[in-house]
Amino acid sequence: MTRWLTRCAGNWPGPGSRRTAATSTTARKRDLTWLTHCGDGAEFLGLAGAKELERYPDAVDDLRRRCAELTWPPDEVEDFLGSLHKDDRPTAYLFRCRACATHLAYADFT
Repeated sequence: MTRWLTRCAGNWPGPGSRRTAATSTTARKRDLTWLTHCGDGAEFLGLAGAKELERYPDAVDDLRRRCAELTWPPDEVEDFLGSLHKDDRPTAYLFRCRACATHLAYADFT
């Protein structure tokens, strides 16, 4: 089961990092959402758009579930997923469970 870790201030580690978000007093602060799965923090793989997510159907299903939790109509969910862009908003943050390798995703819903 996926759960969301508490938002924390800090910087994203680089793609493929096995660490959680680091904090720094000199870094620009922003809210982060770090995903967990199998009782542990998931590995951040990088930013993803609709094209990149095609390789990770489990991550797309995870995003569909998150949108459904926000009570979005199915057609709006699919429009939103199709509008995801790696280098612009909205974007997705791709993760992988370190225990079972399930792919997860969180989207910038702004």
